[in-house]
Amino acid sequence: LNAHWHDEGAEREMRSVAQALLTLYTALARPLDQTALDHVVATLSDLVASEVETGIRALQAHELALGSRDPCFSSAAGAHLRARCCTYYSALAAALIEARFGFDSSMAEVNATKGVGRFYGLMAAWFLQPPAQATDDEKQRARKLTREAAHGGFRDGMSGLHSAAGRLPGPLGRYWADIAVGGVRGTLWRCEA
Repeated sequence: LNAHWHDEGAEREMRSVAQALLTLYTALARPLDQTALDHVVATLSDLVASEVETGIRALQAHELALGSRDPCFSSAAGAHLRARCCTYYSALAAALIEARFGFDSSMAEVNATKGVGRFYGLMAAWFLQPPAQATDDEKQRARKLTREAAHGGFRDGMSGLHSAAGRLPGPLGRYWADIAVGGVRGTLWRCEA
């Protein structure tokens, strides 16, 4: 998937992306157009190499600077978890992909922020999404917390995100988004181990 991480996990991740895209074509009952599929895979690969990897490195560096002891950020076990769909990394990857190719206009404000806050804000958009039956006030509170994350409101990193989740009704989380890459519409699913 990228020039910085050539191992079995990256190859498995790319096969997973390709399989998801094949599933997308099957679900749409469209004939498989290899050229379109190649374009989608290349576009997503470029995004992973240029933005997702940058985001993961920035997030990891920020968490380490904060003294995080979470194994996703601070140990060799984190590399293993990353290859197995670490929740944090898969949420960041999904949010970055949705911000570029999705239809949710609320992602635009968060994606426009600069620095590491952008990554926390995008993750918050996925982690802090309240259930459909939440009240309008609860949904508004979730949007406010997401904006706070994007604008540096979570100075304590992931622990701030966890704390924000405690202020919302559960179950929380977003696991899919509608996207279009190169004119091919489909559903992005976040993996989680």
